[in-house]
Amino acid sequence: MMKSVKGKLGLGFGVITVLVIALGAFSLYSNSQVASVTDRIYSKNLKGVIEVNVLSDTFNAMRRDVQHAIMFNDDGVELDKQLDTRIAKVTRVWEDYYPALLTGDEERAKADQAAAAFKAFVPVLKTILEPMQSGETYQAQALYAVDVEPGFDSLVGYMDELAAYQATRAGEFFAQAQATVATSRTIIIATLVVVALIILSIMFVLTRMITRPLDQARQLAESIADGHLENDVHNPYKDEFGAMLESLKNMQAKLSEIVANVRQGSESVSVGAGQIASGNDELSSRTQEQAANLEETAASMEQMTSTVKQNADNAAQANQLAHGVRAQASEGGEVVSRAVAAMQEIDASSRKISEIVGLIDDIAFQTNLLALNASVEAARAGEQGRGFAVVASEVRNLASRSAAAAKDIKSLVEDSAAKVADGSQQVALSGKTLDGIVESVHKVGDIIAEIAAASSEQSSGIEQVNLAVSQMDSMTQQNASLVEESAAASRSLEEQAEALKRQVAFFKLRGDINVVESAPVANEQPVAASVSPSVSAAPSARPAPAAAPVKSDIDIDDGDWATF
Repeated sequence: MMKSVKGKLGLGFGVITVLVIALGAFSLYSNSQVASVTDRIYSKNLKGVIEVNVLSDTFNAMRRDVQHAIMFNDDGVELDKQLDTRIAKVTRVWEDYYPALLTGDEERAKADQAAAAFKAFVPVLKTILEPMQSGETYQAQALYAVDVEPGFDSLVGYMDELAAYQATRAGEFFAQAQATVATSRTIIIATLVVVALIILSIMFVLTRMITRPLDQARQLAESIADGHLENDVHNPYKDEFGAMLESLKNMQAKLSEIVANVRQGSESVSVGAGQIASGNDELSSRTQEQAANLEETAASMEQMTSTVKQNADNAAQANQLAHGVRAQASEGGEVVSRAVAAMQEIDASSRKISEIVGLIDDIAFQTNLLALNASVEAARAGEQGRGFAVVASEVRNLASRSAAAAKDIKSLVEDSAAKVADGSQQVALSGKTLDGIVESVHKVGDIIAEIAAASSEQSSGIEQVNLAVSQMDSMTQQNASLVEESAAASRSLEEQAEALKRQVAFFKLRGDINVVESAPVANEQPVAASVSPSVSAAPSARPAPAAAPVKSDIDIDDGDWATF
């Protein structure tokens, strides 16, 4: 027995196709028979009647030609041409008719008689031309009345008999065609009735074979749709519908397993969601407290930033003053250097003055010696040299005074030179000291510059720390908002888990007696109250960063959490 729906449908439609093909083949055969008879009527009888009528008309035309020539005393020349033309046409038409259009032996016999009569009539017909050519009209009329006219009548009679025979045969063929059509109609109608009954039977069997498992599958699907997963599936079918019922049975078993797992999972999700919600509420409270502490820290960092900025400004001013002192010390060093150079020049001048004074002292000593010699010479001269002695005495006095003055000047110059040398040493020492002061001022300036740079870097670093603290404060606020959002999502998840439990309770499994919708289970831990951060407690009056908007989705991106 065929077990495939495809095979059953193929067999049913194959039988229907064979029956339809057989009916069509018989209809084609009947039509071909009718067409054959109709073609025979046309190609044989109708053409035969037409050709015979053409021959009959030609014979009558020949009769009229002869009668016209006799009536008008024609010399027979024109009549001879007309008769040759008519005889040639008769011969041509007769060749088309005989033997191609003959339909039986009787017609063939009559056709042979007509052909023999025409062959014998042509010489008789030609005999009328000789008296007409010789002008013997009465003899021509006598020949026409005795020989020619009966010949025409005989030929036309033969043609009428052949036409009547063709018409009779055409009637017989037409009756045969009518009988064939009637028989074909009866057979076709009977065959149509039988084919219709067979098709209806096949359709009934196929419909019953298809609808029964489909109805069973539909009832099973509707029962599953109503939540009943404990149906007993009876599957006696071994075809594709049986495979479909088996698939539905497996689907029901799989759904039962899934629903049981979902029930168990929804219970676990509900309890876990409650615990997560409680933990998130507590975490939210702690995060908000930490946000408040970070706000206070941020305020303190702002104050520290202000103090460091002030120190940096003071260091910058001290650096500017150090640069000014450095410049003044450099100028003082240059002045001392110039003073040392001037003292050195004074010392050199004092030495020159001392040398000049020594020279003057030598000159005074030599002058004194000369004056002494002059006094000695004047004393030797006596009275004559008394005046010269006086002059020499005065010269000696002047030389003594000059020597004394020179000694005084020399002592003063030496004392001044000693003091100038001592001053030069003091000025040189002052210059060295001032150089040390200038170098120290340079070092102090460098240290103050480094302090200013360090203060600036410290100010920048503290600003960055302050910014980082502000960002941490902002992120902590966002974390607090996200924790609150997570808590709300956890509570929503808990509600959805309860709703899922109620939805899953819609399905009935094996072993379920009375499924009652369970009330929402209370969380094992109390939900902590949400504590908002106290912004007014922070020392700084800056506004707290805006909390991130709470999303409606349950899923929260881990990238929004900040680590602190």
